[in-house]
Amino acid sequence: MALILVACKPTPPHGPSEQAATAGGDPQHLEKKFFIPAGKFAEVNVQMSAGEEATADYIVEEGGTIEWNVHSHPTAKDTVVHDEGEGPKGGMTFRAPSDGAYSFLWENKKGKRSVMVRVKLSLSGSARVTSWVPSP
Repeated sequence: MALILVACKPTPPHGPSEQAATAGGDPQHLEKKFFIPAGKFAEVNVQMSAGEEATADYIVEEGGTIEWNVHSHPTAKDTVVHDEGEGPKGGMTFRAPSDGAYSFLWENKKGKRSVMVRVKLSLSGSARVTSWVPSP
């Protein structure tokens, strides 16, 4: 699986965790491309405070359609799916109900071939990206 950085709006310097907040709490905008083989997934993990918002728009540029969800892991054994869907393009806006880590996942579950997905992510407040899967 490959992760390709395709564009980033100019922002202040990032720390190793790819911090997503900007001075004054203005939204941060990131854009990435994911190559997702059949049966695999790509994910961005975000640390958010209660009430902060993240928007992820995606389009499958090559290969078909994908399934997506926004989820969290309140305990090591539990997964809570906050929203989900599927299609060749779409978007999801999520407002954190509480402080914590949340994941935006795109999965090539039904595909028989690889897909190329472009994701545009906008984060508000002090929300920050903590990791990408696969990592860049």
